[in-house]
Amino acid sequence: MNRVILFFTLFLIQTTLFGQISVDKTQYDFGDIYAHSERFVDFHFKNMGAVRAFILRVEKQENIAFQVSSYAIDPRQSVVVRIQIAQKKKGAFSYKIPVYLSDRNEPLIIKISGNIKEVAPDLNSLTDCPNFNRRPSDGNPMDFMLTVVTVDKETKQVLEKSRVEVLQQGLTVGDWKTDKEGKVQKKIPLGFTYFYASKEGYKPNEMGAYVNFQRNYIVIELERLPAPPPVIEAPEVQIVQTTPTPTTPPVPVPTNPEPEEIEWVIGVEPTKPVTPPQPERPVVTPTPSPENQHEIPALADIPKEDFNPEYFVPNNIVFVLDVSSSMNNENRLDLMKLALIELMKYVRPQDKITVVSYGSNAQVLVPTTSGDKKDEIIDKLSKIKAGGMTAGGQGIKLGYKMAQFAYIPGGNNQIIVITDGAFNKDSQDYERTIKRNTPKGFVLSVVGIKNKPEDEAIMTAVASMGQGRFLGINNVFDAKTKLIDEIRQASYGKR
Repeated sequence: MNRVILFFTLFLIQTTLFGQISVDKTQYDFGDIYAHSERFVDFHFKNMGAVRAFILRVEKQENIAFQVSSYAIDPRQSVVVRIQIAQKKKGAFSYKIPVYLSDRNEPLIIKISGNIKEVAPDLNSLTDCPNFNRRPSDGNPMDFMLTVVTVDKETKQVLEKSRVEVLQQGLTVGDWKTDKEGKVQKKIPLGFTYFYASKEGYKPNEMGAYVNFQRNYIVIELERLPAPPPVIEAPEVQIVQTTPTPTTPPVPVPTNPEPEEIEWVIGVEPTKPVTPPQPERPVVTPTPSPENQHEIPALADIPKEDFNPEYFVPNNIVFVLDVSSSMNNENRLDLMKLALIELMKYVRPQDKITVVSYGSNAQVLVPTTSGDKKDEIIDKLSKIKAGGMTAGGQGIKLGYKMAQFAYIPGGNNQIIVITDGAFNKDSQDYERTIKRNTPKGFVLSVVGIKNKPEDEAIMTAVASMGQGRFLGINNVFDAKTKLIDEIRQASYGKR
């Protein structure tokens, strides 16, 4: 009995001395890794207790690099342990990394796995992660000072008053104008960042880059638009008026003239028949019918920011998102997030949004949620990560299932697949799923994110089968406009 009491006493003392540490995840699958894929993942450790806790040690392993933002964790605060793959050869990998914490006797095991398809062209650049020990004197310890410069692509001269929009996780973290030196200097969080620069008279340009305390200087080149062709004015033509000389027109002589029967009236010259004037018809204005009284304007005449319920029916939209590893390439994932988050600005309380994702398997990321909770939806969208294979067929099936669950009679019930290519794994029967559900009032559209030209024909055929449309998103402008236009067109004027 005394031993039991002693055990619980020691347990309570240990719990009091050391804070309870929680971690957001203990395993991560990178999926397929290509040359320019991100090769690191962040694990967030939070102290749930009332006193300071500690990360004692992260065990070193071959082919694994790591950094810790802080080994001490204050109450209700979090720190980051960044794990990075430094493997220099192709092939599958799986590692177990012990992390020793102050609130437990046994190490916490972190598992990471994946498959390297392409070796990075410069592994040194990939390991150039932020030094967590270097931090600004105030503010978020992950913030740092970033400099962005815009220059003329040909002359390399700096461009003042250029607009620079900075996005992270699909959210705009800054929208600024460059100064006289063509610079923008702002403090932003570290991480993968998307830049969109524009200036009057130049083509917009965009790029994605991982930025941190060391990699904190970005140069964006803008190409000048070709000068418009000169306007050539037509020579002035002077018109000279002359007095025509009266001439007597020759009288044609008919060949083989035939005698005509002419009726002569003495003292009266023959005249042409005159049509009697017709009485004016009264203009009758038709009485408007009940159908005409509520006629809505043409879609092109409605401002794009106007989603008036009088013109646009409620939306039940299920997004089926491709989060396979290929979405990490060419900034596709960020463009997809940007398009979705931009659309959320126009979602109304009567609209329903559901988000399904598919990588190696399909799952519901955001259960059916009304538009008055758009902040919750945006928060979940911004945290999407990509990895795994492409189970597009499973995603479409789950998308239709969720759409049926939230069906709105007389509304726009629409499934929108967003992907960078064709459906690979377990997708042989998606056509049957689409054909079975289209007559039930569902529309399926497909959005291609920087897709290959050869995949566009397949995606267009899938959209046509679902009575929807295909639209391509290749840059920031597309991401900010095309998905919104699609929803407007699909929900306009239905009753």
